[in-house]
Amino acid sequence: MSIDSIVFRKKKFVEEKRSTGRNDVTVNKIQRNQPGIAMLTAEIWLRMSMVKGLAVARSCTIAKHLIAYADIHFDVLTAVGLDESQSQQFIHASTHYIAATLAWLEHPDHHMLIYGYPTYPQRLSHISSAPLLLLITGDVSVVSQLQIAMVGISSAISIAIFFMPGLIRICCLRYLVMPLL
Repeated sequence: MSIDSIVFRKKKFVEEKRSTGRNDVTVNKIQRNQPGIAMLTAEIWLRMSMVKGLAVARSCTIAKHLIAYADIHFDVLTAVGLDESQSQQFIHASTHYIAATLAWLEHPDHHMLIYGYPTYPQRLSHISSAPLLLLITGDVSVVSQLQIAMVGISSAISIAIFFMPGLIRICCLRYLVMPLL
């Protein structure tokens, strides 16, 4: 997928917000046997990223099914494959986080890359715990270049100090690049 198509999808997201007149985030009021609630596509992806206990490929499939529905209600969540606990996680996802992320995505240099889409880094998609979403600031094409990254580690600084010098040496030897250290 080209950078132009990423920009087009981003414009589509902003237009979707404008056309629905929605500048807010769905309030956690999805209940059984109640009318459904319309959600922005990006909101569905963000909510699915917070559901625990699903393989990333399964989360991706479920999110794509949910996007096809005009309104989302509790019965839809179970119909697409979420169990009771996962449906509750989807329903009660942090509206503060979702609202802040949707506002963040409106900036032209902010992007959301989704697992299974061509823009998602191919090598990252092969790890066992690949994230469903990547929130990127800046040039999206950079994620497809050779890099060293630590994903999903909250105490990355101490681990990086220990492992990075050796990892950089290995990469430099493999690609015959002179290390700067």
